Amino acid sequence: MQKRTKKHNIKRKILSALITSAISAATLNPLAFALPVQEEDMTAGVNIATSANNLQMDISGAADNNVINWSKFNIAQNETVAFDAKNYLNLINDREMSKIWGTLKGGGSIYLINPNGILFGKGAIVDVGTLYASTREISEDLQTQFESDGTIPPLTKRIHVRRYYQYGDA
Repeated sequence: MQKRTKKHNIKRKILSALITSAISAATLNPLAFALPVQEEDMTAGVNIATSANNLQMDISGAADNNVINWSKFNIAQNETVAFDAKNYLNLINDREMSKIWGTLKGGGSIYLINPNGILFGKGAIVDVGTLYASTREISEDLQTQFESDGTIPPLTKRIHVRRYYQYGDA
């Protein structure tokens, strides 16, 4: 009987540890995100440098208009992604929405394209020349046009945008 109780207690402890781990993983705060993760295919001449403490990513390009493919594009609190003064089309190929909780900087036009959405959290800082965030698919023709003149007409024409509030903002 005592042997059975010990086995049962061990099983309960293991189950409790697994449940605690699952709950912790499910409730990760914004600090758990990492800086963007690039894919191989990008405009020639783009340089991406990450600080030693992995809290800052600096992006510079030789061309005026640059295309970068990312497998993930998230910015946690206390993290900064800083583009130079040129234009960047960021194509995000993630199965999840991008989460921006930290700082996004840049002097030119920054396009963030993620078909699964882009969430700017409370406390996010955006300090760029112009920001375009969209879930629209970007064709190869539009990528080529962006590389030549820095615009994507379906995204740059004026539209009416409603402001949505969250977290009790008024």
